[in-house]
Amino acid sequence: VMPQLGVAYTPTPKLSEAAEDAPLKELAEAEPRDVPSAFAEMFAPKPLDVAFASDATAKAAGVAKVTAEKATTTTTATATATTTQAEAVAAAPAYTPSFKSGSESEGKQRTWTVTWTEVMDNGATKVVTRTRGVTADGSVEFEETTWEASDAFSFKQLGAIKLGRTSSGAAWRESWCETLDTDADSGVAGAMKVHREAEKWGSAGAGGREWYETWRQTDHSDGRCIRSAYKMGKLADGEHAEYGHANEWHEKWGEEWPRECGPNGAFKWFDRWANTHGEGARKWGESWEEKHGLYAPDGLAARRMGEAWEADCWGNETYKKTWGESHFDGGVHKYGGDTRGAGWDVTEGSGEHPWYEGRPHHGGWQGALNHSPFLLGVERRGDRLRDATGSGGGGWDAL
Repeated sequence: VMPQLGVAYTPTPKLSEAAEDAPLKELAEAEPRDVPSAFAEMFAPKPLDVAFASDATAKAAGVAKVTAEKATTTTTATATATTTQAEAVAAAPAYTPSFKSGSESEGKQRTWTVTWTEVMDNGATKVVTRTRGVTADGSVEFEETTWEASDAFSFKQLGAIKLGRTSSGAAWRESWCETLDTDADSGVAGAMKVHREAEKWGSAGAGGREWYETWRQTDHSDGRCIRSAYKMGKLADGEHAEYGHANEWHEKWGEEWPRECGPNGAFKWFDRWANTHGEGARKWGESWEEKHGLYAPDGLAARRMGEAWEADCWGNETYKKTWGESHFDGGVHKYGGDTRGAGWDVTEGSGEHPWYEGRPHHGGWQGALNHSPFLLGVERRGDRLRDATGSGGGGWDAL
């Protein structure tokens, strides 16, 4: 049974490569404020259970146990209880270990590494390397998984996941992934896209300080770019926040640009909120959005609007302020007000429109490719055809 975060324990100096990564689907469907707790449950390292050369008997037994478990879990639905281990492995080409190795570094740490090749759902071939380890004193366990994947057509992917925990209950996880693939949603033959995402999470243990952040960006070969981020942090349970500061805070933002050969424009939004705990607890936040050019509604050149609010610990709103600006040829309409009686609604003549970043600072599609030399360098592999929703071919001509 995996030790719970925040409960002191002494890690065993034993290692195993048989740790399946939990699916990300639950995180994708979780509300933002639920994500950190989901990470705590899903990505804390599994107990390590294969010994080293210092315990040769246990090591041999552990490796045999892991191999047998893999053979059992990878048998096909038609395999019977009498299927031999060799037959089971042969029937499951999606998981093919290519080597295993264990090492001991005197006075430092022990590690166990395994590399295997598997076939992804889209038919691409994926080469994975996983290293698990524990420090010499057993106080820190860690795991690192890296992979690269590609098919015979246009799909390429690089990624990594690092996680660990300490005997005091602290835990952490970080991951990143970048993918080059055909842009099936564009409806244009040969269209491509590069998607990048990264996540970090850390916790001092159950009830302790915690933080989380994630970032995503997709660049399309026609110049479109969409990116967003979310961050949160919180103090330990019962920890008193300094005056003017919060016990828990959240922040989200997003940006979007249109294709390069069409009308110009940009869309940006921002949202953050925080709250304190205990006697006199309160909540507050603010949000705004800017729509320029192509994204501006009703034929406007630009529209900017936002709000700020405060509430008590029961969620009753105690203050709210809203504001907006509608820019059109020849002027700007400014309006707003708050719950304390302030208000304004004026139109000013001006021939100038607000400045905005017309293109992403990294340089659009060509910049995305320039930022991904290792991704582009992944060797094409495999002769499997892509499925109907992601058929390959032709996409590489775009590069």
